[in-house]
Amino acid sequence: MIWLWNLCISCPHCELYLGGTDCHGEFRWDKHAPNLVGMYTSIQAGYAVFNAGGTFGGCATPSNWDVMARAIIAMAQHLWIHLPTIVEQASMYLPKPLEFETEPHQLEGGFSQALSDSKHQGVLQANGRRLPPQFDHHVDDACFADIKEYFPRTFAACLIAM
Repeated sequence: MIWLWNLCISCPHCELYLGGTDCHGEFRWDKHAPNLVGMYTSIQAGYAVFNAGGTFGGCATPSNWDVMARAIIAMAQHLWIHLPTIVEQASMYLPKPLEFETEPHQLEGGFSQALSDSKHQGVLQANGRRLPPQFDHHVDDACFADIKEYFPRTFAACLIAM
């Protein structure tokens, strides 16, 4: 929601498009009794992981997906910033053509203006350059939002990062 608010600050008259990617296979039934979870605790990428859903090192263990999701976010942001041809590189995986709905007519008075504050400054840096999307995640789902102009780049960066 923070990213959406920041988009509304910088692009107050633009339609926002939402997207997401999914790795599949992340959930399992609890495998270990709560009193045994300590036996399967590990440190992964600086985070303590309390593993109740799988065996340490298992490819479908939920805690393993958190580390992977953080790596995907970092890679997607890097690709978004540093690889201007990312849409062309991902073209074989993208729908052809990538179609958008017709933007709604502006209501009388337009959208309400989102206001910036100390924590929410919009999506533009002081020099006017655009910040990369946050690519938030939930387990193995990468969620993103952008305006029409940047959505193909955002989608492609997340897709290639996965």
